[in-house]
Amino acid sequence: TGNHAYLARVLSEDLLPLVHECEALAREHHPDLAGLLNLNVEILGDEDIGGVIDSLEPAPDNEVVDPGLLECVRESLLSTTLPPPDQGGRDAIMLSLRIGAEPAAPAAPRH
Repeated sequence: TGNHAYLARVLSEDLLPLVHECEALAREHHPDLAGLLNLNVEILGDEDIGGVIDSLEPAPDNEVVDPGLLECVRESLLSTTLPPPDQGGRDAIMLSLRIGAEPAAPAAPRH
């Protein structure tokens, strides 16, 4: 735990597009899929390659129970190159991803 600003850019630029693809695949089988996907993630610092995912599990308060989505997000996170934790060694975060939060469609113009 600690300052996780070092992850913000990587997660938003690299991971979120992959998560959106995972969500689209999951929606093919479960169109009403929605909720917070809460994941406990442990990151190990590696001097040569940066941050390495040591473990990734659903948090106790996870709202989205879809094994295919979870596996897709897990594989996406494992394929993402992370910066090493600021404090070196090990870091733990809870990653919360809103599933099913599509932007509202614009209202039809009124005459």
